[in-house]
Amino acid sequence: MSRALQENGADVSDANNSTDVIECPLVGFLPFTSRGSEQGFYGLGEPTIWPYTHLAAALMAVDHFNEKNDAVVPFIKEQTEGCTVHLPDPVFANTDNDVAEVAKFLVEQAYNDVRFCGIVGPYTNDPAGEAANLASGMDIPMVSHGADSIRLTGKFLNPRVASVTVSLHALGEAAVSWFRLNGRSDFLATIAVTAARGDQFQETIDNAAKEANFTRLSFFTVAPPWEGFEINRGIGYALREIKHDGYRNIFLVLNNLAAQLPVLADYAEEFKMNRGEHVWMVSGNVDPAEIADYASQNENITKLVRGMSMIRPLDGFSYHAALNQPDPFLEAWKAQNSTLVDRINAMHPITKPAQKGYYNGEPSYFQTNLPEQGAGFMYDAVMVQALGRCKQQQNENPTEEIVSGQRKRQTRRVRGESKPPGTRMLKMQKSFDSNDHLDGIFATEFEGATGEIVIGESNRSPGSRKRETLRYGVYNFRESGPAELAQKPDYT
Repeated sequence: MSRALQENGADVSDANNSTDVIECPLVGFLPFTSRGSEQGFYGLGEPTIWPYTHLAAALMAVDHFNEKNDAVVPFIKEQTEGCTVHLPDPVFANTDNDVAEVAKFLVEQAYNDVRFCGIVGPYTNDPAGEAANLASGMDIPMVSHGADSIRLTGKFLNPRVASVTVSLHALGEAAVSWFRLNGRSDFLATIAVTAARGDQFQETIDNAAKEANFTRLSFFTVAPPWEGFEINRGIGYALREIKHDGYRNIFLVLNNLAAQLPVLADYAEEFKMNRGEHVWMVSGNVDPAEIADYASQNENITKLVRGMSMIRPLDGFSYHAALNQPDPFLEAWKAQNSTLVDRINAMHPITKPAQKGYYNGEPSYFQTNLPEQGAGFMYDAVMVQALGRCKQQQNENPTEEIVSGQRKRQTRRVRGESKPPGTRMLKMQKSFDSNDHLDGIFATEFEGATGEIVIGESNRSPGSRKRETLRYGVYNFRESGPAELAQKPDYT
């Protein structure tokens, strides 16, 4: 990586010369391990595999942007007209789902005078919060692709952060809407882990439920070791009180399904809350197939999961698969070859087979493996950074066009023919805390791997994606048939 780069990826030569290449090196963060173990963040699935799919998506976005390949993003040629930004292969680091690792890596890079154009990721909330603080200090934009903290994209808390997903406010509203659509209009109980995410969910569920005219709400926090009847700690206490008070709608905010589902299932069996009268919903970035497979290992978990629902933001490839429609990102994925696999293997931060989190893709990786949850969001995060930097250059070097016999200065188009040129201009007030690259990100709109990307949810959360552009999936687990009932539930 060149150390001659100026801050924010500025070209080392004359910035007004539009023929000069502007290098924009990105750094990415993913949890290849979690606190030193190979267990995934939500406790299920193959943790060594799914971050690899995010790496693959990041490099696909790099190549598509550099080549102006419109396989996923329509009109990318028009959107990048006059843009000379180039993305080198990004550098990725392992967060280990630990805030300290993010700070350690970025401080080391700064000490060695290695500068980045922007940050993509992290995927989980705690590391994302630390990266957001450092992004502000380094004055570079960060685009998260999975963290959903309502404070992450706050205007004053983290002024250098954008996100291609939405905050918990939107997820809470979607969950409450689902309960109402299923005829459940009151008596909603929430069980959440005693972490910042749980506290935020209490706030957002309370707000959404009250707006939907729920009047009876209850909230319980749980903490390790999960078992028992201690107030604000034991899952047993929470379920006993919910059953006693007559609540039958239960929303679960968990962060380690492998540890928490068995305990929930045992107490649900003890209090007879798995007989179909109670409606359970869980949120989490985990594949529903993994929950179904996991449930088959334990009879009580199987009873609990049958009839449970799960809500999560959807990648485009998951959404289109549910509709039996082709997906541009998935088609582009399958078309990749062994050359890209070699590049992914080379950039993987865990390099030794004996190390936890190590994974090395085979030459036919893209033909034998599907992308995992979040891969499409990583693609869009990289593309947002790149197109935002293009937008910055285009606003620094506007074109001149003859209109009705007069010269008219305007910004180059953002979304090709889908909108008139210059429709969405830079709107952020220039001030001491302004960042031109981030302003370009806020002004960029495009169709990406996860749908329409528009940043700017509200004045309070300007860096969050507009909620109406994101698709949610609600998966309903059900009996798969008499012969298979004892083995595992199915889902739709």
